[in-house]
Amino acid sequence: LAQEVPRSGASSWNPMVPQSNAFSALLLLLSCSPARASVLVHTNQSLADCLNAGVSNVILPGDGLFEEARHVVNRRSDIDSRPVAIVRAETVDEVKTAVACAAGSDVQVCARAGGHGFDGDAGCTDGLMVDVRGLRSFAVDEGTNQTTFGAGHTLGQLYHKLDGHGLLVD
Repeated sequence: LAQEVPRSGASSWNPMVPQSNAFSALLLLLSCSPARASVLVHTNQSLADCLNAGVSNVILPGDGLFEEARHVVNRRSDIDSRPVAIVRAETVDEVKTAVACAAGSDVQVCARAGGHGFDGDAGCTDGLMVDVRGLRSFAVDEGTNQTTFGAGHTLGQLYHKLDGHGLLVD
């Protein structure tokens, strides 16, 4: 589990080596067992306390924003996720904190980016929805065209930003 995770909230993309550091960090953290998580909690209330201590935007059932925030873009009638909490992460550190809190509570984590998942994978009933749409950093090294971007972009947003630099995904 010794892997350096960038703190910038950005992902690096190289057409020869497809990868996303923010997504890799999320996968790495999802693989943590509760015994290895840095935060240990035992109940949903403790999960809420843990999240509120380390994440700036936590939405819980009963909050005014919860009903709308829990829905994915696909509004099929058979997709009705009811997460125990929603985190709107603004940094990779907030994603790490949310995943550690969920691991310590033995709560499933689902990642939400564009929210377009056809089968509703971005919304997990009885789990923690980590919304990474706030991770939208973007940078291009003009010398190498190496592009670094946050995991919260939809493909359309990413293509639009790449086009502004005369780049495209090949």
